[in-house]
Amino acid sequence: MKSILVWVISVLLVLTCLGTNPTIVAAQEQIFLIANDIEDDGDWVVNSENHFFPDGAEGCKATAGSTTLGMANSFPDYGGKAFINFDFPLVPGEYAVTIDVCNFDGPKNDDGVSADLAHADYIGLTVGGNKDNPGTLLTTAIETSSSKPRVAWGETKQWSFKYTFADNDPNLESKIGFLIDAPVKGEFLNMSFDNLKIMIDPAES
Repeated sequence: MKSILVWVISVLLVLTCLGTNPTIVAAQEQIFLIANDIEDDGDWVVNSENHFFPDGAEGCKATAGSTTLGMANSFPDYGGKAFINFDFPLVPGEYAVTIDVCNFDGPKNDDGVSADLAHADYIGLTVGGNKDNPGTLLTTAIETSSSKPRVAWGETKQWSFKYTFADNDPNLESKIGFLIDAPVKGEFLNMSFDNLKIMIDPAES
């Protein structure tokens, strides 16, 4: 996948023991980061090419790369499912996911009012997907939390999701992905997404 970077970050942990002659113990922890700048390059599966907007369109600037992924609850060309699958298996540990969300300042209705923020009814990590199927949302985490602050017109805020998966999770070793599902209901609502990051801190074996 062209736009996906997988990094292994070595984190140096320094522990200082109290006493007249403190000693420093160093250990290394491996953290995996999957970063995707959400470009129109084939990584994301969408309903149409209309989903991708150039930097700055309708007041939404790209925070990674040169495009944003537009989603709406109005028409099929702009709504429905958008998803990506990664060549990375689910492993036990803690997952911190972030994605940038913008509220388009347009288009405007007959009264000159911009569409309000759309609703992505289903959004988050998935498992078991392929190029034709987003798989299923992961609901087996032993701990899950999310932060989805409201976004004003032309504003971008970061949404975040946290998961903890146990070492007996039934989906371990299945490939993970990410799904954004904005159901098409004929509603004058839209939004855009950019800069997906998944930080994975594996549990100690």
